[in-house]
Amino acid sequence: MKPFMRFFKSLRFKHKLFLSYSLVVIIPILILGLYSFERSKFALEVQVENKWRIALTQSAGNIDGKLRQVENVADFIGINKRIQQILKNQYSDLYALYDDMTHYLGPTLSEIMYLNGDISKIVIYGSNDIPEFGQFTRSSARVSDTSWYKQARTKPALFDDEERIFAVRKIVNINNNTSDLGVLYVEIDRGKLFQGLAEPLADQYGLVVLDKNNHVLYTHNTFSDPDNALDSGVLPERPARKLKIGGETYRIIRIDMPEAGWSIFFYTPQRLMPVHQRDIIEATVLIAGICLLVLVLMIWLFSRTFVKRIEWLNKMMLRVQNGDLQVEVSSDSSDEVGELINRFRVMLKRINNLIEHVYRSEITQKEAEFKALQAQINPHFLYNALSLINWKAKMIHAKDISEIAGSISRFYRTTLNSGRNVITIRDEIQNTQSYLEIQSVMHDEGFDVIYDLAEEIYDYDMIKLILQPIVENAIHHGIERKKEGRGLIIVAGHATDDMIEFRVTDNGPGMEQDVIDGIFVKQSVGYGLLNVHNRLRLFFGNSYGISIESEIGEGTVVTLRLPKFNNNAADHGQPIRRQEDEKD
Repeated sequence: MKPFMRFFKSLRFKHKLFLSYSLVVIIPILILGLYSFERSKFALEVQVENKWRIALTQSAGNIDGKLRQVENVADFIGINKRIQQILKNQYSDLYALYDDMTHYLGPTLSEIMYLNGDISKIVIYGSNDIPEFGQFTRSSARVSDTSWYKQARTKPALFDDEERIFAVRKIVNINNNTSDLGVLYVEIDRGKLFQGLAEPLADQYGLVVLDKNNHVLYTHNTFSDPDNALDSGVLPERPARKLKIGGETYRIIRIDMPEAGWSIFFYTPQRLMPVHQRDIIEATVLIAGICLLVLVLMIWLFSRTFVKRIEWLNKMMLRVQNGDLQVEVSSDSSDEVGELINRFRVMLKRINNLIEHVYRSEITQKEAEFKALQAQINPHFLYNALSLINWKAKMIHAKDISEIAGSISRFYRTTLNSGRNVITIRDEIQNTQSYLEIQSVMHDEGFDVIYDLAEEIYDYDMIKLILQPIVENAIHHGIERKKEGRGLIIVAGHATDDMIEFRVTDNGPGMEQDVIDGIFVKQSVGYGLLNVHNRLRLFFGNSYGISIESEIGEGTVVTLRLPKFNNNAADHGQPIRRQEDEKD
């Protein structure tokens, strides 16, 4: 149990939910499937049993009809006036006896047997010492001591033994009921009487017909295994649907025939009943399978829908964990998950406000330190010293020294900018050009620089020292790491409807995506891009900043976006619009 619990705890919430719902649904469906199978099997067994019972009832009715027909024949013979006259006569003329026997009695009884195929023998046992003639007349002295003869003189009866089934009745003079003319004996063909029972009711079954004394009148079975046949002694005296003998369960059908006092027993082992269990199993499995499939699909959709928002929230939290605090989360749902999302949004907003407050304090502190450092430098002394170097270099015709001194002078003039943080785009471009000229000399003119700058961007301002760290990064991590070929840096700047976009491209070795992702997470060694990105967002808003695209072996493109900004608007009291201000 403990390993299962450990496994269950290690599953994701979606899988736990799916597994729990599946167990809750599958167990009842399996129980219902088993119940449906048993009920369907029972219904088919009852249907088959009713079919057999109807067939046996019809067969029993046919046998009763044949017995009634025999009784009707016996009544017809018993009340026939001509036959009674023959039995009453005291024949002194043998020819007359012969004529009555051969021309009436014999043909009449033969015709009756012909018309009633179930009758195999008709004998009249006469009481007046009538001569025995053919097979139809006998002296009553032959059977006067039998039980059936004695009972027949009292009332009509049906008798049976191991060999024969016969009906007997007394023949009386219709003109004188006290005059006893003899006893009529009508024997029934056992095979023809039970012929209808031999028709197949199932593949394997047994039939037994018992009389009122439980004597076997007829037996028949179609078992391939003789051991399945039952002895008549084990058949129940009272109606019973099932009988268990020697570990085998038999289905029993009993049909009683009240007129004859007989009972028909039909039996077959329950396992041999023609109930197509395979069809029931296939139907049950198919229905249960469809139900399970539909329910599993619904469970999957429900669990996916339920967990989707949690997974989304978890993804947002992971982004926050990796340092992206600008994620946007909100929910219009009022359930627990919606409340959790909205509370996370409030918490994240408070964290961002706190971070911005702390970051502003740090920026203010660094700017103060930077201005203090600038104050320690005497700009006029620096400019005069560089001018002196430039003049001396020209005197000795050292052109390269003169150019590098001029570049350094221009670079520091725009960098210091009298302590102001905002400069014109033109000054930022000149500052960047001066820096690239200095780097070109330092690298022995080892790379080329192409400028693609639209004239209209010079009408706007920006914060200083933004492009210089980007081109510095292109040189140190692009050009200097290029193993073959000449280096190239392209500085492009264009204006769109509402912003200005700079693109700094180098043909260095490029960077992996994980390196690019790491630049915006923490301040990597050798990269000043995160600082530039944060300064832009802090000053202009979260809609602006830098983005990086790089392809291994092809180079890197750093895109810088800032608004169309004029510092004179801010100087006249108009605040810079930021993304957070617009939201508030």
